[in-house]
Amino acid sequence: MTRPTGEPAFLPTGARRWFRRAPAFEGRERDTAVLVLKATLAATLAWVTAHDLMRATTPAFAPFAALLMVRATLYRSLLRSLRMVAAVLLGIALVTAPAIPAGTGTAVFALAALAALAIGRWRRLGDQGTRVATAAFFAFSVFVTLHSPPELLTRAAEILAVVLTGSAIGVAVNLVLLPPGTARGVAALDDPAPLLDDLRETDEALTASTRGHH
Repeated sequence: MTRPTGEPAFLPTGARRWFRRAPAFEGRERDTAVLVLKATLAATLAWVTAHDLMRATTPAFAPFAALLMVRATLYRSLLRSLRMVAAVLLGIALVTAPAIPAGTGTAVFALAALAALAIGRWRRLGDQGTRVATAAFFAFSVFVTLHSPPELLTRAAEILAVVLTGSAIGVAVNLVLLPPGTARGVAALDDPAPLLDDLRETDEALTASTRGHH
């Protein structure tokens, strides 16, 4: 069977079918393609900014934050940004506070995890409550590579700056590149969680990236 010109040969059959339909037909395939492209651009810009311009030692936090900001409605994008920043602030604080006087042992991790999971249920954080624990765990994976409280404080401030930068880039891309609401059926994509949830499991990759700078 002859494959259509320009169709990626390395993709499975289902993905190739989606690749053909996305540019040819309006609907979910095209809307999904728009979301994927926006997320890719936001993540790439965030990585370049954090890694090449900011010279951050924890650049992976930037694309992580940017992807979380790519939403299908403007209101939810801005509200989600505020809630996510609050969740990340809490997560970092919950790890930083006990780690400065007590180090980064197992007991400190357990205490921070307990606090993060409990505070994450705060209603005002909405669907961003789980990010408290996510941020705490990611930050802890960075802190275990450090050797003094000043280093820890410096790195915590850097993580916050990188997260804020990534969040701003994600919202900006969402507003500038095919703003939400311009595509039919975009409401069905209001929650790109299936695309983004895998980021919760990137702790090993983040740790490897961090250690690569030492």
